[in-house]
Amino acid sequence: MLREELISESAWINTLFDSCVDLLLWSGDLVGLTYYEINVWFFCLLWPLFTVALMLSSLLLFLKLKKVQKEFKRQGLACM
Repeated sequence: MLREELISESAWINTLFDSCVDLLLWSGDLVGLTYYEINVWFFCLLWPLFTVALMLSSLLLFLKLKKVQKEFKRQGLACM
């Protein structure tokens, strides 16, 4: 690939990154935090907590599904 093609193909990622930085700056101004502080809150605290919550939710739903499947088998009903 030519250098110009690589630059033009990465333009969208630069635009996305700049938009995310602007969003963090705006969010920081809204709650009275600096860019670095809001970055730490979001990426070191909120995002990991959200990820753990999603994993626990998935596990609970999986266990609930297994319980329902077991009940279906016990009753002789068809299940997937």
